[in-house]
Amino acid sequence: MTASAVGAAVFFLLVAALLGWHARKIWVDPGYADRITAQGPVGSAVVSRKRWPGVVRAAVPMAAAIGFMVPATLAVGAAGPARPGHPDAAAWVAAACFAGFFACFGCCVAIIWFGRPRWLVPPHLRSGPDDPQWRPLSR
Repeated sequence: MTASAVGAAVFFLLVAALLGWHARKIWVDPGYADRITAQGPVGSAVVSRKRWPGVVRAAVPMAAAIGFMVPATLAVGAAGPARPGHPDAAAWVAAACFAGFFACFGCCVAIIWFGRPRWLVPPHLRSGPDDPQWRPLSR
């Protein structure tokens, strides 16, 4: 295992822990979610103001996606040089973790753009003018 793989895994672990704490606060505290949404994005070049409420709603799958990167990074670091035609257990673990990362990241994109899957969105953020699925009542 290389030092760079361990360093990257520690970095991903710290980011996943911070995002997990942030996602939990968003899920259980509607006031915190409202403050974060009203605050707006810190790096407006990365996320537009229009998409920011969706990014706040997608905190849970984003934390899970970054969490999948920890074992993936360790598995890639432990795999060493590849032998053609002979995948080892570390390669399978890395492939499964990368698949989990891309599935969670796909859920993030779906929540930001479409508001689906709703079961990954905090209950108090599932309806409202910032939700892509929200439609005003017509007379």
